[in-house]
This record gives sequence, structure tokens and C-alpha cells, in this order.
Amino acid sequence: VRQLAQRSQEATGQIHGMIEQLQQGVEESVTVIERSHKEAEKTVEQTEAARLALQEITEAMRRISDMSAQIASAAEEQTAVSDDINRHIVIISEGAVETVGQTANIITATSGIGSEISALMKQMRGFKVNIEPHVELALAKSAHRAWKVRLRSFLDGQSTLGLDQAVSHTQCDLGIWFSGEGMKNFGHFSEMKALEEPHKKMHELIHQIIKAKQQGQTTQAEDMYLKIDDYSDQIIALLNEILAKIVDA
Repeated sequence: VRQLAQRSQEATGQIHGMIEQLQQGVEESVTVIERSHKEAEKTVEQTEAARLALQEITEAMRRISDMSAQIASAAEEQTAVSDDINRHIVIISEGAVETVGQTANIITATSGIGSEISALMKQMRGFKVNIEPHVELALAKSAHRAWKVRLRSFLDGQSTLGLDQAVSHTQCDLGIWFSGEGMKNFGHFSEMKALEEPHKKMHELIHQIIKAKQQGQTTQAEDMYLKIDDYSDQIIALLNEILAKIVDA
């Protein structure tokens, strides 16, 4: 029993490392997509950069799949969670493979990947282990970025998004984490308390953007999206500041 518990803990630790790689891949993909959208001509170099970033995501997810399989064999009660993770990994991998060089396809696939990453994060919370602070913060950032990709895809006409789907700042993945484990583990940091305001304003703005887009006010929607960047940068910066304080402690 002790050996099984040790195997489970070791495999979970390796999964934490894979999540960090996944976070980096997601951030690179989002950066390339947004840069491509702002430029009139999408260069071959940008497309290749996005494709490579998605390949890194695929590889990281495959390695997570191997680790989750080890956990399933080490602890039978975690089998259902591992199965769900594997299902999300397959969808993510297929989405990345389909992005063969076309920027439009990359935007579409990355939007889908964002949704699957969100689902994967929920499943990762099902593991009965203590998640390291830096990994927990990385998951929070990924949850936030996944929503941002979803909104960008909607404005580009690559997906649909209704007002009923634009949940409040307390109902999105980041908001659920914030009001639960986030405040429990990091509520003593002033940056954590400061995070709620830009997050709330961002979701209020998302509602306005969706409404403007639905009414055909594309230019206005795009102008408001630029403010999303400001709020998003504030959120990421605050999470990074919390991480820096933890590392320095």
C-alpha cells in the first residue's frame, strides 16, 4: 500500500511539471494568435510559431496521459478522473494536429483547445493531492487565458458566444477558483484581494462586447476588446506577483 501511495505521489508530481509546460504552450499560442490578428498580413513565421506551440501542447498532454495512467494503476479510486483526463487529452491533441499551417485553423483549434484545457483543469482538481502553489497559480492563469481565447475566436467569427454564456466573474473557472481554493490558500496576499476588481470589470466588458457584436457594431466591439487586454494584463500581473512572493518566502 505504501509503495502504491508513493507511486501515485510521484506520478502526480510529474503531472505538475507537465501542467507548467502546458501553461507555457498556451501562453505562446495566445500571443501568436493575437499578434496575427493585429497585423494586416499574417506571415509564414507567425503561423509556424503557432503550429510549433500547439505541437508542444500536444506533447505535454501526451506525457500527462502517461502519468495519469500510472496514477490510475496506483489508486483505483482515481480511475474515473484519469479516464476523463485522457478523454480531454485526446480532444486537445486532435485539435492541435489539425492546425496544419493555416492561421484561421489555428485560431479555431486553439479556441477549442481552450475549452478542453478548462475541462482538464476541473478534472485535475479531482485528484486527492495537495497541488503546489506555483502549479495552482499556473492553472488559474490558464483558466483566464482560455476565456480570452474564446472571446477572440467569437470576434473573429470562428465561434458563437451568447450573452447567456458570458457568465459573471464569480461563475467562470477563474472566479470559482478565486472564491474557493484561491482565497483559502492565497487570501492573505494583498494582490489576491486586488484581483477581484479587474476580473469583475473584465466580465462586465465581455457582456458589452458580445452585445455590440450581435448588433453589428464590430468596430466598437474591437475597441472594447483592447480594454480586455488591459484587465487581462492586470490579472496575470497580480497572479505573477503572488507567485514571486511565494518563491521569495
